[in-house]
Amino acid sequence: MSTSTWSFWRRLWAASAPYLGIASERASFDLPGWDPIVKVSLPEGLTAERLLDFKAFVDWQACLKQSLEEQTRGYHPFHSQRFGLRAIEVKSFSTTDKFGEPPVGRILFVTLQAQIVNDRGETLPGHVFLRGGSATVLMILHPIGKPEERYVIMTEQARPAAGSLRFQELPAGMLDKENNVKLAAAREIEEEVNLNIATKDLVNMNEEVLALQQEEPMDEPLRTAMYPSPGACDEFINIFLWEQSMAEVEIQALDGRLTGKVAEQEKIQVRLLKYEQLLQRGARDGKTLAAWSLSTPQQPKAAASVDAEDAHHAGVDYLKATYKFGIHPRERSKDDEVLGNLKVEVFGHVLDNPIGISGGLDKDAEIPDALLALGPGLVEVGGATPRPQEGNPKPRVFRVASQDAIINRYGLNSKGADHMAVQLRERVRQHAFDNGLGYEAASERLIMDGDAGVPPGSLYPGRLLAVQVAKNKTTPDSDIDAVAGDYVYCVNRLAKYADVLVVNVSSPNTPGLRDLQAVAPLTAILTAVVKEAKKADRKRPPPVMVKVSPDEDSDEQVEGICTAVWASGVDGVIVGNTTKTRPAPIPAGFKLPAKDEQTLNEVGGYSGPQLFSKTLSLVKKYRAKLDQGTSQGESAPGTDFAYSSSGSKVIFASGGITNGQQCLEALNAGASLCQIYTAMMYGGVGTVTRIKAEMRDEITKQRQSKV
Repeated sequence: MSTSTWSFWRRLWAASAPYLGIASERASFDLPGWDPIVKVSLPEGLTAERLLDFKAFVDWQACLKQSLEEQTRGYHPFHSQRFGLRAIEVKSFSTTDKFGEPPVGRILFVTLQAQIVNDRGETLPGHVFLRGGSATVLMILHPIGKPEERYVIMTEQARPAAGSLRFQELPAGMLDKENNVKLAAAREIEEEVNLNIATKDLVNMNEEVLALQQEEPMDEPLRTAMYPSPGACDEFINIFLWEQSMAEVEIQALDGRLTGKVAEQEKIQVRLLKYEQLLQRGARDGKTLAAWSLSTPQQPKAAASVDAEDAHHAGVDYLKATYKFGIHPRERSKDDEVLGNLKVEVFGHVLDNPIGISGGLDKDAEIPDALLALGPGLVEVGGATPRPQEGNPKPRVFRVASQDAIINRYGLNSKGADHMAVQLRERVRQHAFDNGLGYEAASERLIMDGDAGVPPGSLYPGRLLAVQVAKNKTTPDSDIDAVAGDYVYCVNRLAKYADVLVVNVSSPNTPGLRDLQAVAPLTAILTAVVKEAKKADRKRPPPVMVKVSPDEDSDEQVEGICTAVWASGVDGVIVGNTTKTRPAPIPAGFKLPAKDEQTLNEVGGYSGPQLFSKTLSLVKKYRAKLDQGTSQGESAPGTDFAYSSSGSKVIFASGGITNGQQCLEALNAGASLCQIYTAMMYGGVGTVTRIKAEMRDEITKQRQSKV
């Protein structure tokens, strides 16, 4: 009998024995360097020497060992009941040998079960698939003399594991034993694209981004890489950027090139795409999405040449994609938690800070969690209309760059209240599932009724989610019952998912909408909304706020709106919205560039720093008028603000707020919270953190001056 035949029958016997009721003794050894001893059992055909020569296994157990040792530190969540590795059972392994041959070649993959237990008998998930690290490259090519044009390289190859014979992805490959990630990346480009590239031209985007985040040092020895499936697999992917100029004819020659290593059964075809097609073609490839998100500029000013609305959509897509893979921008500072000096009480909730993100940025509730991760105390989504509507024709968003301002005439474009309700419902149920409550209506009910320990809208302690509703453009303004019906429909669909409901009667881009701020129609609409909100299918209905125009600023107009607020039972006012006026440039006497001067002629609502003085004035005016309507006293003021939460009606300040000092001024003028929008469009994802830091600095200065 030949050696290969004997090996075949031995493996068949080992695999069949358990099913025949015959015990099959497995080889085992003690894992070196572990105390207490960790016993490793092996399947047929695998020796201790071969397993310990498999770098992925060696690296994995070394990383796990160091992470377990970190439990001795007092701050570790498992410090009081530490876990330990007791045993490892290697289930199976794969090698470079062809199908049916004895497994004597280089090991590629190992599947094992690790027994990780503490003294209570509690276990951690221990099913592990080991394959080691990989490298992938986003290749961006510019034709010589055309720097504005960008092409990217993808590959198309068979991926039977995904059930595909034509899977499109970025060039990628596993690391060799020496673990040099740049060499591996360059090697894969040579094998899959037939291009020789210098390792010095490769930029490790994982390292670049983590350096920018200034994350606190991690005690665990994790790689500076992306872990695409850490729930069961050790794989880490180093993501590189390679950007070069080439002759256009050479770039075009890459398209359709056939490549791949015959010895590894690879059949690869190179695909050349315009950069704008990257997300569409690579939407199923996690490497593509991650590489795109890491290479996308995070500061909107870098995209100043892009249409303002396209930049808005790109920003939403960026946050959506990065949040899905857990690599989204987020606030790293722990100041809200540690210092606690920006806490405010709003509608009975103690918020971590008084900064909110206004409605309009996330119009259809696609990225509330990604926005909440940026550190605000409140995020407002919407406005949602009863039926989907396109809004006004494009172009409809314009930058006034010299003033950090925007003019928009979106016209409340919305996918509709039903679409938003589905988005928010799935988000709540996913939260319930992730926290062990199940994934059904009963689980949703636990959260809606406040029994899960988080606000039912935001799902985060110390944060709130506001949902803005509006009427459809086609609903006649003269038919108040129909208008009220629009708002009631939205409230019926969305109230249960909101911590705060916002009624928008002040958009300057929906004809006739601002006419609804007159006392009679406004009272009728708000009364209907409050009545419907109280029917929300949960224990505690959401409070209702009305969003008013900064252009309705006369004493009579403000008093009329306040009268409607009191008569209807609305809980507060958002002051205000964009303005139809064109404020004077700042600083005083500044001469606008010709382009910005021309942009000011565009029809639409203006937003930007120039609105702050009017916002501040209106906050004071509304505070005085609203407080005249009640005999209740104010609640106890916060440590550093005149108003933590008003005993009468709550005010949110919105309009022109760009820094911490302005936020403090608005709070001390009578607002409970300040909302930002345009400041984020120009300042980027770190704007909330910056404003909070400025507030803390200003508070410290004020305290020191008092001393």
